[in-house]
Amino acid sequence: MLTGDPAYANVSQAIDFQNGLTTTVRAQIGNWHSEWEIGAAAKFGTLEYDGITPPFARRHHFTTELVGKSFAWSYSDMMSSIHVYSAPESYSWTIFQDNNNSGGATWSSPGFYIKLRENIYMFQWVEENCNGSQGLVIFNKKIMHDGGFFYGVGHGGLQLTVTGAFARELGAFDIKKYFLEG
Repeated sequence: MLTGDPAYANVSQAIDFQNGLTTTVRAQIGNWHSEWEIGAAAKFGTLEYDGITPPFARRHHFTTELVGKSFAWSYSDMMSSIHVYSAPESYSWTIFQDNNNSGGATWSSPGFYIKLRENIYMFQWVEENCNGSQGLVIFNKKIMHDGGFFYGVGHGGLQLTVTGAFARELGAFDIKKYFLEG
């Protein structure tokens, strides 16, 4: 988190030393929907460092490659969920309750997907109308694991916590045909 920032910002960066590319996601308290929920924006750039020559025009970029896919996520022995990447700018998830598979709570949230490398994605979402927190993870499909942060306002004030889980593919459905891609 950026201490002293008037918008109480949190900046996350993906830095690719091999390809000379960077992506920065700046999140701050307040968005179009609520003064306490997170708003976020991504910027794509290059890295010039220690002999690294960045590409002239190539950058990390928004992607729809995950849209239509679903995964089961295991965070611990006590928490699992199903994520359905249901649209180019949102996703849905269900968190299962711990009382004998009785179901769980389901939400959908705005977000975006960024392709960093083959099978490596940055995924950012805001748990809108829920707790208003931003989740941001790097998802490595090759090892089926993610890791990242949750950022937002909680009972104790401003919070930044670590998250990560193991994934298992559940299948896919052809939904991208319903969205205009340009």
